[in-house]
Amino acid sequence: MSIITGDDPSVRETYGEVLKTLETCRKFGSKRHLAVGLAPHITRIRLLWRKAHPAYADPQVFFLPVEGPWEYWLWETAMLCLYLVAPPGSRAQKFLLDLGRRKG
Repeated sequence: MSIITGDDPSVRETYGEVLKTLETCRKFGSKRHLAVGLAPHITRIRLLWRKAHPAYADPQVFFLPVEGPWEYWLWETAMLCLYLVAPPGSRAQKFLLDLGRRKG
């Protein structure tokens, strides 16, 4: 079993992390992948994974949500709403990340 963690400094947001994880899985030829994270974040990761990767293709991904502070549900809800205004990979998102000085 390999544990893959996000360590690319150029990745600044969750969708970039999903793309990088998918790239790493393909590089290693993995067939199954387990994503572990806080329950509200896993909810958003699932949506982004589906956007980046068809459900029927390799590698398979399983999601394991873990409990965390309730405030994270508020944060993740705000992030989902923000995706409507500034979708992943858009210039609007890049602008907002720059405005917030968000680094990878």
